[in-house]
This record gives sequence, C-alpha cells and structure tokens, in this order.
Amino acid sequence: MLKKALKNQGIRAKVTKSGVSFEIPISGDFRGAKLSPIGVHSGKLLGNKEYIHCSASDVVLLDTEIKREKAAQQLERVRSARSRRENAEQLRKAAVERSIQSRQEEAALRRADREKELMDKLHRRSLKRQTNKKLAHLMELFDMLQ
Repeated sequence: MLKKALKNQGIRAKVTKSGVSFEIPISGDFRGAKLSPIGVHSGKLLGNKEYIHCSASDVVLLDTEIKREKAAQQLERVRSARSRRENAEQLRKAAVERSIQSRQEEAALRRADREKELMDKLHRRSLKRQTNKKLAHLMELFDMLQ
C-alpha cells in the first residue's frame, strides 16, 4: 500500500535485504536520486546527519524539506541577481541621462555664445554705417564750406 502511494507521488520504492530504498525523481529528472535504505547512514543526501530510526514517510518529508530549502536558496539567488542587474541598469540609465543633459546644456551655451557674437557683429555693422553716414555728411558740409 505504501509502495502504491509512493508510486502515485512519482517515487519508486524497492525492498532490499538491508531495508527499503527509494528512487525519487528531482525536478522531473527520472534518472532518479537514490536514497540509501532506511536505518542506514545516508550521508550525502540528508546533509551528513545520521537518521538511524526513520520511517519511509520521514525520509520523504526530509527530502522534500531539503528540496524546499534548496529551491528557496535558488529563488533568493535569482532575486538578488535580478536586483543587482536592475541597480546596474538604473545606474547606467542615470549616467546616460546625465550625459544627455550635459550635452544639451553645452549646446545651449554654444547657441547663446553664437547668438551673442552675431548680435555684436550686427551692432558693429550698424555703428560702422552710422559712422560712415556722419562722415559723408561732414564731407558734404566741408565741401560746401569751401
């Protein structure tokens, strides 16, 4: 009965001379992760602890708990990696925005300088015209006086 219940869960149980051993598929991988028989030291799978008087359901629960812990650790690693990527992306975006803003400010300063130069040039031209007109008028007056 236990064997059928375990089989419904995807766990294969085998009766051996030293007890019952299980093959538990991990993440849909049906190559099987083999647990040592119940009552025997199961070093690697159960975290280097001795579970001498465990029942089959205890072993399944312990394995499920280990899987949950590993999944939680993996989820935390994924979250921290995602947050690091997002922070790096935000820093890059901020640097690009600062660069764009500084370029726009430089362009505005260049436009203002160019406009000022053009205004100065126009002012010099108008002064030159006025001076030439006054000079021409003075020359006419001088010619009249002679």
